[in-house]
Amino acid sequence: MPLKPRTPCRWPLGCARLVSPPGYCPEHARLVRQRLDSRRGSARARGYDAAWERRRARFLADHPVCEDCGAPATDADHDPARRVLIAAGVADPDDERFLHARCHRCHSVKTVRVDGGFGHVPREDAGPHETPNRAHTGPAA
Repeated sequence: MPLKPRTPCRWPLGCARLVSPPGYCPEHARLVRQRLDSRRGSARARGYDAAWERRRARFLADHPVCEDCGAPATDADHDPARRVLIAAGVADPDDERFLHARCHRCHSVKTVRVDGGFGHVPREDAGPHETPNRAHTGPAA
């Protein structure tokens, strides 16, 4: 299968470096990540403190397999999203009933499709515990 032709970096002020489409050159990709991270605040600023780290570790020890694909679980995923639980006034948004064990890939897919990650609009019709990626059967090669 032929590869897609390389295209100029998407940096809005212009950059002549050629990259695999679509994307930014390494220098501008770093700047874009920094800008996005500065807007959303640190993990600590979003409420993920030492108590959360302990709860997450305990949860993953008790639930070592991704609920979606069966790969080793690496992420304790809030469902619904933690910010939604906080906005709804839930006293303990980190309670185990709101957590799901997912591998990083399935968590990322779910975040984009359901929670509105990477600039996508959150889905109104996504029910709690929707499984976003049953076709994935393990870690990406």
